[in-house]
Amino acid sequence: MAESSPPWNVHIGAGLNELSGWLNTDVSPRCRYWLDVRKPWPFPRGSVGLVFSDNVIEHLSLSDGRAFLRNARQAMAPGGVIRTSTPDALEFVRAYLDYPDKHLDAMRAKGWQAEHPVDLIRTTFSLWGHHSGYVYDEQALTTELVRAGFSSVKRLNLGESDRVELRGIDRPPADTDFYFVLEAEA
Repeated sequence: MAESSPPWNVHIGAGLNELSGWLNTDVSPRCRYWLDVRKPWPFPRGSVGLVFSDNVIEHLSLSDGRAFLRNARQAMAPGGVIRTSTPDALEFVRAYLDYPDKHLDAMRAKGWQAEHPVDLIRTTFSLWGHHSGYVYDEQALTTELVRAGFSSVKRLNLGESDRVELRGIDRPPADTDFYFVLEAEA
C-alpha cells in the first residue's frame, strides 16, 4: 500500500495538509490516498500505529462517526493511539452564555454576520458542513471512543501529546480568537 511497512501512521482528512511520514488520506482527489473512514479500512488488523484526524468527525453523522472510530480501532496495532480534534460544543455554549460580545466582535471583524449572541452557536453548528454531521463535547467523544474499543481517553491541549509523533501536528484554527477545540487521544 505504501512506501513504508507497518505499523503505518494514518492521517485522516489530510486535504492539502500532508504530514511527512504519514499516509495522508482524504475522500477527495486532493490526496494521494483515498480513504472513506465510514467503510472498512484497507489496512490489515494491527497494521496502524497512529491515527490522526483534525476536524473530520464533526462532518460525519453519529452512525458514520461510530463506524470511523470502530474501523480505526480494528486496524490499530497494540499500543496504537488515535488523536482527534473537533469543535467543542460545550465551550461554544459557555461562550454564548458567559461572554458572547467578545466573540461576536471577532466574528464581525472577519466579516461574518453576527447580529445576536445566538450567531455564535449558529455559525458553529451550521457553517463548514457541521450541520450534516454530529457535534461533540468531551463526554460524547469519550463515550464514543470507549464504545469503539479505545481506552485511556485523555483530553489534551492543542499541540500537546504524550507521543512525540503527535505533538504539534494539529493546526490551530484560523479563528482562534473565538474557536474552541476539543483534542482527545485514546
